[in-house]
Amino acid sequence: MYPTLGTLSENISRTVDRTSVHQVALVAKPYAKGPIGHAHRSDRTFVRGCPPKLYGGTERVVFSLTEALVDMGHNVTLFASGDSITSAKLDAPWPRALRLDPDIRDWVSTYAMMIEYVCQRAHLFDVLHFHIDYWPNSVFLRQDVPFVTTLHGRLDLPEFAAVYRMFPTVPLVSISNSQRLPVPDLGWAATVYHGMSEACSCRWMCRTATTSPSSAGSP
Repeated sequence: MYPTLGTLSENISRTVDRTSVHQVALVAKPYAKGPIGHAHRSDRTFVRGCPPKLYGGTERVVFSLTEALVDMGHNVTLFASGDSITSAKLDAPWPRALRLDPDIRDWVSTYAMMIEYVCQRAHLFDVLHFHIDYWPNSVFLRQDVPFVTTLHGRLDLPEFAAVYRMFPTVPLVSISNSQRLPVPDLGWAATVYHGMSEACSCRWMCRTATTSPSSAGSP
């Protein structure tokens, strides 16, 4: 069975024994600065970093989730940009958040690199949690490690419906029931509303204040 998600504090596969310690990876977008673990992967933490220096709502959610999984005692790896801040193990396919890297002209190439980077390490984890939209589907359906993707954005564009329907068995998590309406026939596993625990919010604000006091952006 593929993993499904519960609340933020229990964001571990319901198919995995929660009394055990697991290797988890989170995969985030490399736009901003951000965290990963279990295996968490977020395209946005790759683009903006995790937690983000400026704007980045998804990155803050990924940061909070990663910190919560670490607090639960799991061995968490965050795949994100190298300037991310996390209590998990940081594994960075790219040294800087793409959004803040003036040398990046083609961000698609970095996404392709990141997918292969994570795939080569997938066997090290019990579960992979992606936050990078449709990017992992083709590759990770062809390997054996359970994975799940949380979709954080809009789904009402026709091209989105077309690409997601190419992968009807991929387990997906929505952030609201309304988000599913344009594509109700996908492999929805659960709805988990966005949220950050008070502890994680305070931890992020303290780190931001000590690492870049002049870079506070909009939430």
